[in-house]
Amino acid sequence: MPLDPRLLLIDITPLGGAAATSTLKAAFFGDWRDGALLQVLDGGEGRPALSAGGAPARFIPDDPGAAGKIVEAFRPQIILYRPVADDIAFHRLAMALITEARKKTGAGLALWLMDDWPARLQASDEKTFAELDRDLRALLSSSSANFAISERMAREFSARYGAPFEVAHNGVRARDWSFSRAERAGPVRLRYAGSLAPDTALDSVLETAKAVSSLAAGGLPIVFEGRTQPHWLSKYGATFNRLKAVSMRASAMSTEDYRLWLSDADILLVAYNFDEATRRYLKSSFANKLPETLASGAAVLAYGPDDIETMAYVRASGVAETVCERSPQALEAAIKALAGDKARRRALGEKARAHAIAAFDLDAGRARLRARLAAASSPDAPADYEAKREERVQFEECAFVFEALGAKENAGVMIDVGAHVGGSLLPFARAGWKVFAFEPDKNNRAQLLAASAPFPDVRVSTKAVGALEAQGLAFYRSEVSTGISGLTPFHESHRLADRVDMTTLNRLITDEKIATVDFLKIDVEGHEMDVFDGLDFAKTKPRAIVAEFEDAKTKERGVSMHDLARRLEGEGYVVYVSEWHSVEAYGRKHSWRRLMAYPCETGEGAWGNLVAFIERPDAARFADAFGAALIGGPAGLGARAVAETIGEPPRPRSLYRRMADAIARRSPRLVRMLQPAVRFVRRLTGRPSGGGI
Repeated sequence: MPLDPRLLLIDITPLGGAAATSTLKAAFFGDWRDGALLQVLDGGEGRPALSAGGAPARFIPDDPGAAGKIVEAFRPQIILYRPVADDIAFHRLAMALITEARKKTGAGLALWLMDDWPARLQASDEKTFAELDRDLRALLSSSSANFAISERMAREFSARYGAPFEVAHNGVRARDWSFSRAERAGPVRLRYAGSLAPDTALDSVLETAKAVSSLAAGGLPIVFEGRTQPHWLSKYGATFNRLKAVSMRASAMSTEDYRLWLSDADILLVAYNFDEATRRYLKSSFANKLPETLASGAAVLAYGPDDIETMAYVRASGVAETVCERSPQALEAAIKALAGDKARRRALGEKARAHAIAAFDLDAGRARLRARLAAASSPDAPADYEAKREERVQFEECAFVFEALGAKENAGVMIDVGAHVGGSLLPFARAGWKVFAFEPDKNNRAQLLAASAPFPDVRVSTKAVGALEAQGLAFYRSEVSTGISGLTPFHESHRLADRVDMTTLNRLITDEKIATVDFLKIDVEGHEMDVFDGLDFAKTKPRAIVAEFEDAKTKERGVSMHDLARRLEGEGYVVYVSEWHSVEAYGRKHSWRRLMAYPCETGEGAWGNLVAFIERPDAARFADAFGAALIGGPAGLGARAVAETIGEPPRPRSLYRRMADAIARRSPRLVRMLQPAVRFVRRLTGRPSGGGI
């Protein structure tokens, strides 16, 4: 699998959340490489924001140079933009980001369209359409990959814009939908999850709710249960909740709870309005939630015109009960028939689930899209790149090993000697590895235990590791840096902090019956050779080793970088030297310099890490691993660092904002009437334009 490139995702909705596009993005990008995905999205209050790594979104400053600063800091290799017509200011920011990235980093560009908003916009706003159509055609003329949500959309857009489109839509994994459907008493539950937008589904969902209410009033044991986004609930929830046997609530569920909720339904609704605006907008679209709806095992009722792609699909494949004419009578009859025929519901549900698993393989679709993005990306810095001290470039040797070993796909065993606070081992723990960690410094160990608590396969020991077993050894700590605690007081700031016991790797391997070690990481402040001496390489040969070197710490003990490297070569390893510029001061950010194959010579005062493999990585994997490990310089900063450096935290909600939110909840119509006046006042006062009053 190719390395996930540095991806700038420009999409107005967040990655993960109640919206269908959010769940789709989470399915495709939720496990993207750490630090390599930065999203630009609508942060609320009418302001764009930056989001990374699950941290709260941070507002992009109202600064003409913000796009350039974001690109310069993150240096994306690929941009994936989902253009929509909802917010012209957001689109203009997207265009600025794309222009800056193409100029500064040569980033590739991919577009993803999920509905025919251009057709809808052309019918409603010719002036805005002209601007967006011009921009869209310009983007498509230079994009490297374009994705549409359905086969029909791909054909129509290819013909309309003269650019190739591929299909990328949501999918399912069989293992996520293995719920058993137990028999239960009570009314038939017809459920709906999704939008209540007036130009997509509101009318047809409401007609379905009214049909259920009418049937329930007539004595049929049936209820309608809906889940929708909070803004739709605030506008239309009361209309639904006034109906007998009908409830509409906010869709605030975890992914697992959402799947259970779908699977516990008797009937699930797919609905589209019959008006011309809906048909123009969604005729070639494909419902993001359809694969999950079908996979649930519930019977599916589809109500809407059959010239909309989703309706045509379920009708042709025979996986749903369809009502394709706008007829409350026909709709009510279909609901009544399904509610009264348990065998029919079971047969439809089983057929739909089998179809979803076969036709909508999420892993296959996701792999295709991600491979296309990787292929369209600008290249990483070459592996012979040499960084200057003033660039403050970082290189994560353990990230290099993670990628070189394919750790995400192949879980193994890691031993972390000198684990500090867990930064090196956590990516392996998240990937399902078994980790044995040693950290004698009790202050560091407290943070390590907290960080590793979610991972039961991480075992933490209080002992030091060396050539022999011993008890009560002096252990030193420094107030200057938490990273130089150890058995030798090599810095003037070291003070005796504790007495610790020592074990050996041989003892660990024997006691824990460890058959193979895939990765051994050693950072013990000058005692790395002792750790080697406590391991019988003839019996246990780790696939990869990272061991720190710094001659200034070890010369009095008669050990140099060359001694460590030759020892590893003698054990059959291919050795690389990750050299850092000489230490300016402990406790400050250091600067990485270069990666070299051993034998080689380092600069004066150099330090760093030896990275050794029993089997040399092939050229492609080596290049990917190098790109994954490099931070800063041509590789840019990690996504979260960019968001925290450039983004602004949300301001505390003022009394004005709290009053405005209360008015918005109670009277959305009044808000819409007041918005033009509010925007005018904001322009006069120089305040940033907000969304709503």
